[in-house]
Amino acid sequence: MTKPISLAQQIDEVEHELKLRESTYPGRVRTAKMRPGEAEFHIARMRAVLATLRWLQANEAVVRAAVTNKPIN
Repeated sequence: MTKPISLAQQIDEVEHELKLRESTYPGRVRTAKMRPGEAEFHIARMRAVLATLRWLQANEAVVRAAVTNKPIN
C-alpha cells in the first residue's frame, strides 16, 4: 500500500507539471503539434488545480472540521 501524498507534495508536483507545460507547450505550438488555444486551455486548467490545492492547504483545518463535524480549536 502506498503512503498518502500530502497536500504540500501534491502542490509541489502540480507546480512542477505547470513549469513543464509552460516551457514545453510554446515549442509544440511553434511546430504545429498543438494549437495555441489548446495550450492555453491545458495550462489554465493546471493553474486552477494549483489554486484549488493551495486554497485547500490554507483552509485545511476548516475543511477537516466540516468533514468530521468537529469544532475548530
